[in-house]
Amino acid sequence: MPLGSLSLNDQSRLDRLEQWFHTVLGQVLLRQRRYPEALAEMVRADQLKDVQVSVRESLGVRIWLALAQARDGQLEAARTTLAPAVQGYEAWARESNEDEEVRLEFGRVLLVRALIEPEQRRTHLQRARALYDALPSEFRRIYNYRLWNDWINAELAKR
Repeated sequence: MPLGSLSLNDQSRLDRLEQWFHTVLGQVLLRQRRYPEALAEMVRADQLKDVQVSVRESLGVRIWLALAQARDGQLEAARTTLAPAVQGYEAWARESNEDEEVRLEFGRVLLVRALIEPEQRRTHLQRARALYDALPSEFRRIYNYRLWNDWINAELAKR
């Protein structure tokens, strides 16, 4: 089917797929410590914000983008990018303390905050560590849990 004959629903799916692609590519580049390239991909994903995604999906992209910005030394941009995620996850954590996904994602927010708020670094890392420690053991098999857990541990080890 030619691209021009796609329905609105099909186009929406393609747009979501494109956003997902740029997010995943950005994550891969971030893991490879290719921060400027990772940042560019995360920005592309964020620019697709008209795509119909859930609030949590949108905030998830923001967390990765803020991480790429922080690792690239763009602390003020990272702070601005992360602000909605900080507000959202702090509210969700208060409302649904038992939601394990919220705790997992809030731990990510706290790690990024530790990178961009050096005066509160230790506090944010300890809170992230406590959230991850409280998750059920099944989470330890999930790659993203292990990745972010390793990053939290590495930051804690820096002192």
